[in-house]
Amino acid sequence: MFVKAFDDKYTSGDYLAHNPSWDIGDSPWKAEKIVALLSSAGYTPSSICEIGCGAGGILVELRKSFSEAELFGYDIAPDAARFCCRKDLTNAIQLAHYCLPSESFLHD
Repeated sequence: MFVKAFDDKYTSGDYLAHNPSWDIGDSPWKAEKIVALLSSAGYTPSSICEIGCGAGGILVELRKSFSEAELFGYDIAPDAARFCCRKDLTNAIQLAHYCLPSESFLHD
């Protein structure tokens, strides 16, 4: 039951109705924290995968710090694809949005 309710929040349009920007404005702050964490560990990733990437904003921001890394993002929300399929936001980032159980949209 919990999984179904969780899925519905992101696949029914409810999240977009309450978050019309898909919270993409928080992406720079979140990415800054990730970069600081990886840098403090002395780690330069060759690839980054974000599960639950939404609009892909964090990956876009991470691209600025990790220009050579392969970036991948996955999400179940079809509405998030409205944001991520803009080429100016997703240069060299592989994003996939899956509408469970059978339909999928792939963006590259």
